[in-house]
Amino acid sequence: MKRILAIILALVMISAALAGCTSPVDTPATTPAPTPTPASSSGDSGDTDADVQDGPFAEHMEISYLGTTNAGLPETFAFKRELEEKFNITLIMPDIDITNDYDSFILISAAGDMPDFTTVNSGRIAAFNLYNTGVLRPIPKAMVRENAPNWVEKVESISAAGWELYPWEDDPDQMFALAGVDQWSFIAPAFGSTYRLDWLENVGITPNGNVRLLHPAIDFVYITDEGFTQEQFLQIMDAFKNGDPDGNGANDTIPIAACQFWGSPLYFYSLNGISSMFGGLWTQGSRLENGKTIKDFASNNMKEFLKFLLLRQEK
Repeated sequence: MKRILAIILALVMISAALAGCTSPVDTPATTPAPTPTPASSSGDSGDTDADVQDGPFAEHMEISYLGTTNAGLPETFAFKRELEEKFNITLIMPDIDITNDYDSFILISAAGDMPDFTTVNSGRIAAFNLYNTGVLRPIPKAMVRENAPNWVEKVESISAAGWELYPWEDDPDQMFALAGVDQWSFIAPAFGSTYRLDWLENVGITPNGNVRLLHPAIDFVYITDEGFTQEQFLQIMDAFKNGDPDGNGANDTIPIAACQFWGSPLYFYSLNGISSMFGGLWTQGSRLENGKTIKDFASNNMKEFLKFLLLRQEK
């Protein structure tokens, strides 16, 4: 299970990486490279092979993954190859546009070819659709406890709400899906706030922690191991608005912009980094509040988050 969680974390980063940048590290779609040979214990490539030989990745696995950016991908690309070599896996990524061609996902799932791991927009709605169309069937909670003990331990250490999101309407002791566990620990790196480094330098602000390139093949994206505090965030917004970070001689800079959620005007990705200051808020998220399971959008955390945004807008 630890191995699967490690691979899932890396798979989640695929969607983030592909959604956030174009193809500096990708093989062009018109000339796909051959499928990479799985990592072998007979090779001599340093620490990676040593881990494959003796560590938790010694057994080769074939894993299918369907995300929101699968459609039109080349057969292989740098990040995919890196995952396959690091975890000793063959990664199969169906060429399906799950966002705009959801019926194809329904068809392969109904045929018994549901991918091992799938990322879908509005995951809770997708689960109900699969259930209502007969693709999913309920299973007893006792079976979940027996076969997914790590999920049970994790979800019960965070919130009992995990048991309550997908109950079978005819029998509360059965469920037809497992809630995502501690999703913010998985996706926060992908959805954290980003800043223009040249603007920070122009207004005299130095990032916290150790700054390094995200990937050797991408020479314009940096990450750090320590984020800004809320107080520092407010200082940056003020400096970006009033400190002329672009150097054009006028205080006309918009300090923060919110990119759209795959074209949807209803949700903005870049607010995720800010909402994490209020416990992490998600469109399909739930939490326990005063002993009751409520949706994130109705929580006190959301109210405080909206107050914060309103005050920033006024300034």
